[in-house]
Amino acid sequence: FKLSHVLALAGAVIVSGMAKGIDGVALAGALSVGKSTVAVLGSGIDVCYPAAHKTLAREIVKNGCVFTEYCPGTPPNSQNFPVRNRLISGLSCATIVMEGDERSGAVITARCAQKQGRKVFAFPGNVGNTNSQATNLLIKNGASLITSADDVIRCFDKTIPARLNPFKLEVHPQYRINETLDALEVVCATSAEAPWSPTWTSATRRA
Repeated sequence: FKLSHVLALAGAVIVSGMAKGIDGVALAGALSVGKSTVAVLGSGIDVCYPAAHKTLAREIVKNGCVFTEYCPGTPPNSQNFPVRNRLISGLSCATIVMEGDERSGAVITARCAQKQGRKVFAFPGNVGNTNSQATNLLIKNGASLITSADDVIRCFDKTIPARLNPFKLEVHPQYRINETLDALEVVCATSAEAPWSPTWTSATRRA
């Protein structure tokens, strides 16, 4: 949520899959500051998956886009999602992997990004933790290690400064993560952190 929230403030458009957990939370992070998002479905456009994310989908289309390559009525079959992931990476300048095991969809998306010549970022995790397998493996194989949105912004501020601008990171009112997720009816595996207010370092504000 925090990563997406800050990147959206800097001018990035968040692209994700609208699934339960990280996908939906990432989209909610951008929506919390009124920014555009893109959700790519693994089903027909008339089949919201998961069904619980209908509110999230409605909010996305107000200032963004929900789309799919599948025909109307196509159910969310498991084989659709790995194929769909190439669109998520292809639409993006970079793919950021937060967690997952070695066989997760996150790894598939990252591999698609690498084949497409896109940048891949990954958050490191505890060795031995199943949900850290994907990120640690990607870092081991050359993905850029990041610990904050600022790391991503600095990677692009010279190549696309007009689109991803750290000067846009202004101090703003506190946002409550759980309240935002509840309002958008985003389904999470675990509850979010305590109410969070972003803080900017001097490095974030510099030119």
